[in-house]
Amino acid sequence: MYVNKVNNYLIELAVIVFGILLALAADATWHHNQARQEEREIIEALSIEFQTDAKELEEDQSTRVVVLKSFDLL
Repeated sequence: MYVNKVNNYLIELAVIVFGILLALAADATWHHNQARQEEREIIEALSIEFQTDAKELEEDQSTRVVVLKSFDLL
């Protein structure tokens, strides 16, 4: 009788520990996925910003070429 109670308590304890570990694993996975999504959004924003900066640099370079040609004509 006493052994059965101990076995039942051990089984209940094992189920509780398993449930807690499962919940912790799910939480860790959720946070990992959120972090990856945030990383993707940041990388996409940086990519757009770099493209915009590259276009601005090309425009500035074109302006410099025009200004230098104007100086050559003087």
